[in-house]
Amino acid sequence: MLRELLVRTHIHSILLILAIPLQLSFAQQAASLKEEEKCKPPEFPGELYASLWIQTSGEYRAICLQTFRQALETVRRTATSAPRIRTAAPVGPDSKPMAVVADLDETILDNSPYNVELQLQSEAAKRCFSEPTWNGWVKSNGKDTELVPGAGRFIQQVESLKVVMVYISNRPESLRNNTIKTLASLGVDVQGMESAQGLRLLLQTDQSAKASRQRLVSERYHIVAFLGDNLGDFPGDFGRTAASRSQRAEELDELWGTYWFVLPNPVYGTWERVLRENPIDHLRRASDKGFLNPAR
Repeated sequence: MLRELLVRTHIHSILLILAIPLQLSFAQQAASLKEEEKCKPPEFPGELYASLWIQTSGEYRAICLQTFRQALETVRRTATSAPRIRTAAPVGPDSKPMAVVADLDETILDNSPYNVELQLQSEAAKRCFSEPTWNGWVKSNGKDTELVPGAGRFIQQVESLKVVMVYISNRPESLRNNTIKTLASLGVDVQGMESAQGLRLLLQTDQSAKASRQRLVSERYHIVAFLGDNLGDFPGDFGRTAASRSQRAEELDELWGTYWFVLPNPVYGTWERVLRENPIDHLRRASDKGFLNPAR
């Protein structure tokens, strides 16, 4: 009995010794396979991933809801503590009625289905953003356009405080009627948007910079908040380079979340236009601690 036990133990030890190289081989193969998987190029282009993040991720919704909640707290606090005129509308220290200024696309209106539609074209017919495709999308009254999460409640609450919602968009003036139809279909109050004179909807005419339109609004209203997905949606000059834009954003730290509110847009914007010439070079520079120096 003892001899049989010793023999079994000996055989078991031999098998363990023989199995070690196999285990190492499998481990090495698995490690190698993981490295190969890590090195595979992405199956989808970056813009599609970004659009899917907007359409499907809970994180995107959470950021939007958080931003609109913070903005509403600012508007409510300012409006409820302000004096009021005969119409019960709050006025600022300059006696002007109060207003919130917001961008439209990717701030109030979610157009991510348009970007996905472009990406899902076959390689032979694949399209990129262009004025004809975009105008066609808008003229279809944005059949798949929705409000950015939290935008509808924000607008409703702001207007219940008798604060005016003003929209400044770089959509061309030729798309005014289509834009109004889209907003109306989503339950947004469009009264006074029929022309630019109403100062409810200011579209692009001669230049994309919004400074002149922002000044027009500030002449009539006391602006209590700005909302946008691009630095160009806010007053001031942020520069023309990635470094200068980043530095200027840091310098304006006290405005973010208190007076200016940013919605996330990883698909397009001025931020990606300044990277087009050499994105890899920008990627290397971004890892440098001196990146925020515009002189670099």
